[in-house]
Amino acid sequence: TREIVLDGETVGWIFVRYNMALIVCKLRTQIGIAMPAGVLALLIALLAATQLQKALTGPILQLQTTATRIATEHDYSARATKYSNDELGSLTDAFNQMLERIGDHEAELERARDNLEQLVEQRTSSLKKVNTKLESQIEKTTAARESLREQSEVLSNVLTNIPHYVFWMNRDTVYQGCNQSFADAVGLER
Repeated sequence: TREIVLDGETVGWIFVRYNMALIVCKLRTQIGIAMPAGVLALLIALLAATQLQKALTGPILQLQTTATRIATEHDYSARATKYSNDELGSLTDAFNQMLERIGDHEAELERARDNLEQLVEQRTSSLKKVNTKLESQIEKTTAARESLREQSEVLSNVLTNIPHYVFWMNRDTVYQGCNQSFADAVGLER
C-alpha cells in the first residue's frame, strides 16, 4: 500500500496486488522456449564451426601430409590437392610449383650424376688402356736395355780380347777409347 499526497494532503491510497504465479508461469514459458532455442543455436553454431574448421584446416592438413610424405619418401612427384581459389589455394599452387622445381632439379642432378659416372668409366677405361701400354713399353724398354747391356758386355769382351789394335774417335777426330792390345802397343795405361 502506498499513500498518494497532493499539496501536503493525502488524497488516496494505492494498493497493488499482483499474482506472482502468473509471472513465474510466463517466465517458465519463456525459459522453456529460449532454452531449446539457445541449445539449437549453439548446436547450429557448433556444426557451422566444425564445417568451417574442416574447410580451413582440411587443406592445411592435406598440405602437411603431402610435405611429410615428400620428406620421408623423397618422392618429389607428389602434389597437394587444391580445394579452393583463396589464400589456401594460392599456398597449394605455390607449394606444387616449388615441388615441380625441386623435381626438375632432382632429375637434372640425376642426369648429371649418370653423365659423371659414364665419364668416370670412360676415363678409367682410357687410363687403364694407357697404363697397359705404358707397362708394355716399360717391359720392352727394360728388355731392350738388358739386351743392350748384354751386347755391350759381349762387345766389350770382344774388344778387350781381340788380338788386333782397335781404337775409336768421335766426329771431330778426338780419340775416345781403345782396346787393351792397342793400349799395350802404344804404352797407355787403362
